[in-house]
Amino acid sequence: ALAPVPVAKAAAAAALKEWLLLPAEQRKAYGSVADETDAVRAAARTAGGAVGAAAALATTAARAAALKEQSEERVRGLVHKLVAAQLRRVEIKMKTFAELEKAVQSERHQLDLQRQQLFVDRLRWQQTKAQQAQAQAQAQAQVQAAQAQAQAQAQAAVTVAAAAPQQAAAAAAAAAAAA
Repeated sequence: ALAPVPVAKAAAAAALKEWLLLPAEQRKAYGSVADETDAVRAAARTAGGAVGAAAALATTAARAAALKEQSEERVRGLVHKLVAAQLRRVEIKMKTFAELEKAVQSERHQLDLQRQQLFVDRLRWQQTKAQQAQAQAQAQAQVQAAQAQAQAQAQAAVTVAAAAPQQAAAAAAAAAAAA
């Protein structure tokens, strides 16, 4: 009966050390165990209190198991909250990407419309330019034709004028010979 006392005493001391290593906030969150701590210390001090030490140790072990379960539940809850928060972040990012994709599609459509309008404007400009070149060529041809005609008329007038004195002299000679 004396052998379990040192074992119980050592176990109680180890449990007490573990409990005291916990942060004060965590100890408060699980409730006050001052009574149990005092009971474990008192049982560990008394040599004849092997049964009391064992009972105190069992109580402390039960409390430690409850604390462990509560800690695990708290961790699971925090992990759940973390996963939910990350899921919300991913959903927000997906929504943002969808909106961005919609804006890019709209911008692409606008660019296509502008490209088509630019093509139409270039085509009209080229047609106008071709029409202007054609009109200019026609006007230049008309000017050249008018100049050629005027030049031909001037040359014909010069030829007529140069031939007129010879014809007048020939007509006068023919009139004198006839006379």
